Amino acid sequence: MRWGVYAEDSRIAECLRELQRQDPGTSFLIVRQGPVIDELAHGLPRTEFCASWEQLLVATDLSAVMVQGTSDDALAALRQLGQLDTPLYVWPEAEYGLTTAYELSLMVDERAAPIVPMWSFQGDRQLVGLRSLLQQEGCAMAHVEVQRTLPAEGLSVADLDRVVARARHADLALLRWLGVHAKRVTTLDSSRPGSLHKRLTITLDAEATGHGLWALELATGLPQRARLSVQSSRGEFQLEQQAEGAWTVMPNGIDIPPAVEPAWLDPHSSWNDAVEVFEWIDGVERSLKRRRTIELHNEPLSERAIFKSQMVAGGCGVLTATFALALLYLAIGETVPLPRWALLGLRGLVFAPLFLFLLAQLLLPLTRPAHGPRG
Repeated sequence: MRWGVYAEDSRIAECLRELQRQDPGTSFLIVRQGPVIDELAHGLPRTEFCASWEQLLVATDLSAVMVQGTSDDALAALRQLGQLDTPLYVWPEAEYGLTTAYELSLMVDERAAPIVPMWSFQGDRQLVGLRSLLQQEGCAMAHVEVQRTLPAEGLSVADLDRVVARARHADLALLRWLGVHAKRVTTLDSSRPGSLHKRLTITLDAEATGHGLWALELATGLPQRARLSVQSSRGEFQLEQQAEGAWTVMPNGIDIPPAVEPAWLDPHSSWNDAVEVFEWIDGVERSLKRRRTIELHNEPLSERAIFKSQMVAGGCGVLTATFALALLYLAIGETVPLPRWALLGLRGLVFAPLFLFLLAQLLLPLTRPAHGPRG
């Protein structure tokens, strides 16, 4: 298997090394963007470099493409590489926002190959083992809770929103990955304005089971730590994470056998999961602004349905205009004596909108990039 990789930092290095460990025949074509990419490729023997992501577009031997980054160049690469009929693995970032998430979801409907989100916690064997237990028959999940504390040392007030947004996005994605669903979002912000003390609680209410809660406290002197609690029909699972290390089972929690392999290439993940996380975050922002519970409406968009609706509306408008112009042409021809060239000009004016509309439909497929088969 040969991967095309666009990355802006070395956070995905563990994923790439694990992919090659599982299949020694795996090779990579990585876009070189500086010394950080050399660090990313360290320990990957079957690696080649290219100068820009445009070269990934024309490579004919790629089995899949992976994109990670938040710059304008990364988003441009994401949009263009999304036009390929090659599996696209995306590391969703908090900076993407709901608009970019929806934009990628529109591409899904036009692609034969999937767009799959990837998260750093998929490489944690303990979390993968927990998820496997929760997915077993007879294990009903009632409530999932993540409590996270972060130190404020070295941060300015301007840094708070960025740090909180990234932590919130990662943990809400973990809740969704473990099976949480939400119909309503409620927030409680008890932070002190203008200070380096942040306290935020997010409650995700479902219709039946699978509720979620996320609580964050950021202040000077606090450790960087997270605790995960899952209440299920089998009892309560409890895990803990120190700093950015691996998750471990707490002494008073039910034992969780770690997974044999990480779940980097999760066959059950879909881009709709990432969209749902961004919808939660959008609901959180509205709840914080309005100080009330927000009802969520998960209605995935379909580009094909939107396009058909637009074309039907446009076609009806063109036909109506053509009919009105034809009546006007007949009325003028009956009442006003005109030379032949003028009548021909009026006739062309009558059918010009219909002709241009049909021509646009014929040329539309030519505006989409054509791609050869992928190996």
